[in-house]
Amino acid sequence: MELLPVDSDAEWACLLDAQADATLFHTMPWLRFQERQLGFRLFPLVGWRDGQAVGVFPLFVTRRGLFRVSASPRGIDMLILGPLVAPEFLGELLDAYEDWARSRGIDHTSIAFTKEIDPAVAERHGYVCQRQRNGIVDLRGGTEAVYGRLAPECRRRVRRAEALGVRIVEGDLTPYLDRYLHLSAEVFARSGLKTPLTRGILSAMLEALRDAGCLLSIRAEAEGQVTGMWFGGHYNGRFQALNTVSDRSFAKYSMNNLMNWHAIRWCCQRGLRQFDFGGANIKSLAVFKGSFGAALSPYSNLVKTHSRLARAVVRIMDMTAHRFRAMRFRSSRQGRLQPGAHPHLEPQPAEPGPDGEG
Repeated sequence: MELLPVDSDAEWACLLDAQADATLFHTMPWLRFQERQLGFRLFPLVGWRDGQAVGVFPLFVTRRGLFRVSASPRGIDMLILGPLVAPEFLGELLDAYEDWARSRGIDHTSIAFTKEIDPAVAERHGYVCQRQRNGIVDLRGGTEAVYGRLAPECRRRVRRAEALGVRIVEGDLTPYLDRYLHLSAEVFARSGLKTPLTRGILSAMLEALRDAGCLLSIRAEAEGQVTGMWFGGHYNGRFQALNTVSDRSFAKYSMNNLMNWHAIRWCCQRGLRQFDFGGANIKSLAVFKGSFGAALSPYSNLVKTHSRLARAVVRIMDMTAHRFRAMRFRSSRQGRLQPGAHPHLEPQPAEPGPDGEG
């Protein structure tokens, strides 16, 4: 197998149409958005075997200090991307990628596939295979069937939001970008983090989805104020929830439950097959997403450090991070640090913050 770049975005779109597992993240509008806004160089590669295209492999390459990093995905709000290739060709694809990476001096690689792969194949090529999980709702059967699979507490919160008069409005979020960024900053600050969103990134993300005709963006209103916002996009029968923010001071309105249910119902009405909540590797996230009937769907993330120098730096960074975590733990035990909420969706009573906004 040989990895070669496509000649045009149109050719990429045609090749993607033939891939049953293609996601929103594989589409060229989304890839170009990431390239423009985040400063990565995109390599949309195609696997060729015996004169036939057998798969696609979008890669981002950037420099981190002394090192060249290759990743699929690379950026924000992208958990999965990776190559789309039949399982029997995986070994050949990794061989071809090793040649490609060597020719370009790649020091470190990270690849997140759309599903679980054979770890033995990855390990034979020197990759560490990490098992991750997404929360995916099966939409087959329609709105009533999906609603029936909601956990009783989730249904109660949806009904409560409706009874309290929370209003869900579909439409352009551009007039509310400042509010969106403010709420996002608050969410991440609770975990001692900085939001990855800027006005330029958020605006470009929404524009890319809108231009591709796959955007759903909504806002929740209560007491005459915008109390939450939510957006995502769809492709190939699958909806991808991308980002949510909400005002913690209005948590009693359960607007995150209602926003997510509104989006799921919207997908059912349009005949989509799946609703992908995104990552569910943290227990509280898995609980929240599971309350909507989301099943945990595993996927594989492959990591490899290629050069000796990069491996030495990674070991030093791991040791430093371990010491830092130990210091934070000791400080938290002494009461100097408050545990941060997970940045995503709505905190639930007796739960440490069930989903994240970023």
